[in-house]
Amino acid sequence: MRLSITYKLFIALAATAALIVAVLLATTQWSIWRGFADHLSRLELARMDNMVVALETIYRRDGNWSTLQGQQRTWHDTVRNSIGPGPGGRGRARPPPPHPSGPNANPPRPPNNPPNGRRPGPPPRGDPLFLGRRLALLDSTRTFVVGARVAERASAVRPIVVDDRTVGYLALARSRAADNATNQAFLIGQLKTMSWLALAAMAIIAIISFVLARHFLNPVHNIAAGARRLAAGDYATRVSVGRTDELGRLADDFNALAVKLDNSESARRQWVADTSHELRTPIAVLGAEVEALQDGVRKADPKTLSRLHTNIGQLTRLVADLNDLARADVGALAFSMAPVLLSDLVADVVADTAELFETKQISVEVIDDKPAATVIVGDPVRLRQLLGNLLSNAAQYTDDGGRVRVTLDQSGEDVVLVVEDSPPAPPEDALTQLFDRFYRAESSRNRASGGSGLGLAIAKAIVEAHSGTISAGRSDFGGLQVTIVLPQGTEN
Repeated sequence: MRLSITYKLFIALAATAALIVAVLLATTQWSIWRGFADHLSRLELARMDNMVVALETIYRRDGNWSTLQGQQRTWHDTVRNSIGPGPGGRGRARPPPPHPSGPNANPPRPPNNPPNGRRPGPPPRGDPLFLGRRLALLDSTRTFVVGARVAERASAVRPIVVDDRTVGYLALARSRAADNATNQAFLIGQLKTMSWLALAAMAIIAIISFVLARHFLNPVHNIAAGARRLAAGDYATRVSVGRTDELGRLADDFNALAVKLDNSESARRQWVADTSHELRTPIAVLGAEVEALQDGVRKADPKTLSRLHTNIGQLTRLVADLNDLARADVGALAFSMAPVLLSDLVADVVADTAELFETKQISVEVIDDKPAATVIVGDPVRLRQLLGNLLSNAAQYTDDGGRVRVTLDQSGEDVVLVVEDSPPAPPEDALTQLFDRFYRAESSRNRASGGSGLGLAIAKAIVEAHSGTISAGRSDFGGLQVTIVLPQGTEN
């Protein structure tokens, strides 16, 4: 069975949380069970004031623990006398046994070797909690002195202080009271409560994990559904997730991609429609001329052949322009880069197009104050085509008797080429669309009043291939101004 990413994320979050809760529960249970006994021992030890006073008295009298060192009988007597009849040793303390001295003193008995060779019997009366078997005396370095060995490493200790100096410790082993039925029932009750709380926590965590999984993955599902619609050709698809985090930015990027695809599809359709329209006109004219020749309406005289030749040339140029743009789109437009002196190139192109301007009595002016500084690395053939398109466009759209000015200048490490002409000027809202394919400022698409609409588009492709920029604006003469900025660069 294949699980969705929502359920995978839910299972991962819930399992991780459940594992953490289980470990915490087990650790807490162990800590409570162990700590409860230690807590009882510390409570008992805190109530042994008489025992501590008796040991302080012995050390203050002897200056050391020699009286009790290894003397189990003396130790048990001290414990019995100190704990007294009250619980925890709060009864009246009896004086400690005298220090054995003098010739008639009985020698101390060997440790752990009671008289008559018998082990100590049951705890002395007044010691129901077996304190005598759980207490031990440690010196200032926590080295065992006397008492129960089981208390040597006990966690419950109480310092014995004489003259503001810690001279030893009274240690008490874990109480057996923790094992009686009442205390165990209390501990088990607490552990059961904690277990129920842990189960409730895991249930809450499971619910939160599922909600979080849905919260994080619903936008992903929406984007995935949008991607499927986009792949099916629905370029109007947009997704809205209502978020500002990474998923929200992903949705914004998806929408931006959809917009670009939609625009590209619209441009492709417009490109096909415009191309078919541009090709249909010269082909229709050629077809009409040929039919007229076939029907004998017209004769194959020089005038008719000249019209056919003009239409064929027009069609050839259009196909060449379309081919250039298509190759530029896929990066296959050929460029042969070499150092080019733009001053000489501009002079040559202006001379080549002089006839166009003379026919309409348009004056052409070239301003170049730094001819030696206008050297760039570029393709001379494509740059000629670029400037030729700009000058042809100016000659075609400038009124008779107007003027055209070509300016070359240097700005930092860039060369600036400006071509400007006199009226008419395109509408202000058309300036940003002049470099679009097949765009003409005229509402009519008649080729007699305008070109194919590809010249400026090709100019833009050539400029961008040289890592430059091209823009359109209003000229000082009242017509169109085209500004090109080309980096000087170095030859690759």
